[in-house]
Amino acid sequence: MISRLFGFSRKKSRNVRRLDNPIKVLRFSGDYLIIKRGLQIGLQDLNRAMSEFEDICTHQVFTIKPYDWKQLILSGEVISTNGKYWHERSKTWLNPIIFEFEDDFAQLNRLEYSKEYLKQLPAIFDLVKPDLVHIHGSHLRVHTQAARIAKQIGATVVCTWHGSGAIKDSLLHIHRQTEKFVDFALGVCKDGLQIFEKPSKSKVIYGVDTCKFSDSTLVQKVRGPNWDKSFVFFYPACYSSQKNQLQLISEFKKLIDDGFDVRLHCMGQTHDRDELYYYSVFRLVQELKLNDKVLLSDYENQSVVRNWYYDSDCVVLPSIGEGRSRTMIEAFSCGCLVIASDDAGMLDNMSYNQKICAVGFNSNNKGELYDAMRLVVSDSSRFQDLGIRAKRFAEQELNIEKCAREHYDLYKSILIKNT
Repeated sequence: MISRLFGFSRKKSRNVRRLDNPIKVLRFSGDYLIIKRGLQIGLQDLNRAMSEFEDICTHQVFTIKPYDWKQLILSGEVISTNGKYWHERSKTWLNPIIFEFEDDFAQLNRLEYSKEYLKQLPAIFDLVKPDLVHIHGSHLRVHTQAARIAKQIGATVVCTWHGSGAIKDSLLHIHRQTEKFVDFALGVCKDGLQIFEKPSKSKVIYGVDTCKFSDSTLVQKVRGPNWDKSFVFFYPACYSSQKNQLQLISEFKKLIDDGFDVRLHCMGQTHDRDELYYYSVFRLVQELKLNDKVLLSDYENQSVVRNWYYDSDCVVLPSIGEGRSRTMIEAFSCGCLVIASDDAGMLDNMSYNQKICAVGFNSNNKGELYDAMRLVVSDSSRFQDLGIRAKRFAEQELNIEKCAREHYDLYKSILIKNT
């Protein structure tokens, strides 16, 4: 009855513990339910996929405001039972750290926020008594403290770095403190592993729920009549200097000046951590008189994003210093033709079985982005094989089930070794 109520899987796996004594994993992230960014979506997908293993019980620690937490319970998204909280969509027990903070997310390196966080942290450890603590965000001081407590109680500590190898010195110092307590380190890309001091105890694990995007039967047409005969570029990403929309629009304007019938749709959170950047992008569109050629839209749900993947001619990803790019893997899952900067983490996505999966360019050379866009607009048919190959790559190597299995095997091997 309990297994049906809380969605436990009946699948069998090797070396399974009894269900009344599973491996308790306590996962830490800054946010989990409110912000709809790649990291939060990815962690929910990972937790849901790991629920297929009967001998793993995942608890998620995250920050949330009192009002937002109350609304999640009232809406039924979070189920409260006997003082515990269950999130059905991600098949995860929730251990929220609840307090008031500014903006949509808590700046956990701010002293007043970290103090409030640390007041509530010991009670979570007392309640869960984890076998393994998994830190997502080693640059947060509160996560350093969580790793320290984990080692004090004899738990194993795993840490995932979700970015590239570039990190500010002030954050690198915090990361180094966290790393002292880490038994094994993970990165989402090879470039990101550079920030760890013990490469022999690190590896890359990454995956996306490709099934959300690979089914073309669910797709609806989204481009309007004025865009029907044009070549459409699509770029879903929050508006920020790292995502590099300003350069994209400047290079796109050159295609217009050269007489190409092209359109560009940028989709992302307009009021985010870099709000002023969005207005810079908006002003540039106005100054270049591209109002009828460029669409700037706010964040949409995954079904709308999927529709645009399929209804566009090319997905273009000009971001700088990207970790791995969930967007790129989503586009691959749809069989899209992709143009992407070939630096940092996205370099890991550029080829499969020694064959190219996307059109790459050097983000430090502005002319190369224009050249890549012009190349695919001039003759997109010559790149059809890339989309087919990219789809195979995503579905076979970057799916969330494979990612969950790799996490599961790692957890078991480390716990056995530490025991």
